[in-house]
Amino acid sequence: MVQQTMMPQNPFKEVVHQQQRQPDEQMASISENIKSGKRKFAEMQARINAEEMAKALRTSPLVYDKVISALSALCGDPHYNANTSEDTMNDFVRSIIAASLEVRDQTRNGISGTSTSATQERSGELDIQIRYNGKPICVYEGLKLDSVKKKELL
Repeated sequence: MVQQTMMPQNPFKEVVHQQQRQPDEQMASISENIKSGKRKFAEMQARINAEEMAKALRTSPLVYDKVISALSALCGDPHYNANTSEDTMNDFVRSIIAASLEVRDQTRNGISGTSTSATQERSGELDIQIRYNGKPICVYEGLKLDSVKKKELL
């Protein structure tokens, strides 16, 4: 019996076919590496954001204490009374808070939708924004009340 050996049909064609598959395999590998890198980056970013948020939250007792201390100083200062403007009182509070915390100052330009230049109302302004590592963590809004309806308090 004579053994028949199978010869490749066309060795050149097989090499060309293999060369054509190689870029596809390389692209698939590159694509998978990119996807993996994106996943790792997203996980790292989430971990960093969580760590930053935890640090910011740990500062909340400090923020509270600083704001209460500034308000106590305001109440105890005879230069500030019912005739003092809210902006002036906010400046005082901001100056005390800014000595130990990062703050963004109020802006006093422009008017909100409910303000009119005739009434000189300043509603819609941000009084003081307290920040941690450049990110806002707290907003201080000073209010001057001329009366309080106790039944409407929460």
